[in-house]
Amino acid sequence: MRTLTTANAVYASNWHKADARTMKDLAFVLSRCQKPIRFDSLPLGILDYPLFLMVRNSLLQDIFY
Repeated sequence: MRTLTTANAVYASNWHKADARTMKDLAFVLSRCQKPIRFDSLPLGILDYPLFLMVRNSLLQDIFY
């Protein structure tokens, strides 16, 4: 997943050399990367990233073709 690579990149950066505000922001980013974003949509089930891409691609095909 893309969030795991984001978390690894933040952790591998020089976050310990940043100022207090930046460290707080990076801690927030790390905590959000550990929890996947999922939306419950009744007819489709759980709307996660792969399902979002599938729906988006089908809508774009309907619009442009």
